[in-house]
This record gives sequence, structure tokens and C-alpha cells, in this order.
Amino acid sequence: MEKEFITISKPVDTIIWDLDGTILNSLEISIVIWQSVLTQHGFSMPSEVEVSNNYHGSLEDTARGLAPSASDDQIRQLLDDFLKIDNTSIKDADRHLYEDAVDLSRRAHTKGLRQILVTNRAHGVDRGNASPRTLIEGSRLSDYIDKVICGDEVAERKPSKNVIADILMEGSKPIVIGDQFVDAQFAVNLGCSAILVNRHSDKTNHLDKLGDIDKSVIHLVDSLHQVII
Repeated sequence: MEKEFITISKPVDTIIWDLDGTILNSLEISIVIWQSVLTQHGFSMPSEVEVSNNYHGSLEDTARGLAPSASDDQIRQLLDDFLKIDNTSIKDADRHLYEDAVDLSRRAHTKGLRQILVTNRAHGVDRGNASPRTLIEGSRLSDYIDKVICGDEVAERKPSKNVIADILMEGSKPIVIGDQFVDAQFAVNLGCSAILVNRHSDKTNHLDKLGDIDKSVIHLVDSLHQVII
């Protein structure tokens, strides 16, 4: 099947980026951490496929999917231990970035597009190297990304349009680039189109939840190298 190429052109002037799974290969990191944490707490070690299949959604969703028999207290312990490791796991942010995302961000910067990263991942004083701000500031993307909005810095989180409504300049024409249903919903709420990259599966789950909208505004690609600016 011939790959589809998507062109970002005027009047689009702003790219709204997702972080996890779009720019950052956090699944690769999560697999190692979940395998370690779950076995330490007496649960079966999940395979890479099992972690991948339970990766979408919140961190708690992943924990409950990988340890369905765990009590609420055990889930809290799993999450605490996961975050302790995750906060220090990234020593060199550039090693964990998707090269097609870096390339697209660089090309967008060259064309003068504004770039804003919006993530539900928290910044938090204890997030260490896992903080979105720390990740971007310590990477090649620091020259390309103009603003970072973290999940603990706003009253409402993605996919609410209020996450970014006060930040977008009047008359701005954005496009959302992400990898999950929440990014598509975010674009719908903003009244713009989205490009979703399928990193670890042959489809993006839950797009049917978007309801009766023009699905032509949601573009699916296998790689961000398929995006032309």
C-alpha cells in the first residue's frame, strides 16, 4: 500500500505537539520499568507486547491493565515505585527522541511555524529528568519548541481546548500532531485538523468515539517523515 503524504501549508502557523509516543519514545522506557516494578511486587513480568497493549491512557490505567488483581493500595505502591525510577531514568534526552519528530520540528522551525508542546505529563518539583520541561530544555528540540505546557500547570487538561485557548494568538491556525485518540479529540475541540502517527500498532484506537465529525481532518501516518512542510 502506497504511503500517504500530508502537507502542512498556510494558513497553518502553529504546531501543537504531543510528547509521549509522538516526540519521546517513552514506551521503550516504560517497558523496562514496568517489568522491574511488577516483579518486585510479586506480579508476573509482562512481555513487551503486554506493556504496549496497556500503554494508552493514564499511568494508573496501565498499572491496572498489567496487574488486574492488584488492590488500590498495591496500585498506589506500583505507581510510586514506577515514578521514582522514571524520574531518573533519562540521562540523555536526545537518545530517547523519535528522529522523525526531531526532523519535522526542525523543518517547521525553518519555515517559521510556532511550536507548542502540550502534554498531560506533570512537570512537578519531583519529576526530575522525566519533567517535560527538563526533557525539552536538555535536547535538540530546545531551539525549536517555543512553549511547553504540562498537565499540572493548567486547570483543565488535554483534550480540553481550554488548556491552550489563552495561549494561541488571535487568528492563529494550529494543527495537532500526536499519536492517540486524545490528540484527535483535542484537535476536534480546537476546531483544527490532526496528524496521528502510528508508532506501535497498525491503527489508532478509539477513533470511533469522535462521533459524527468529518474524519478527513484526522490524518494517519506511519512516520512523521511523511509530513511535508
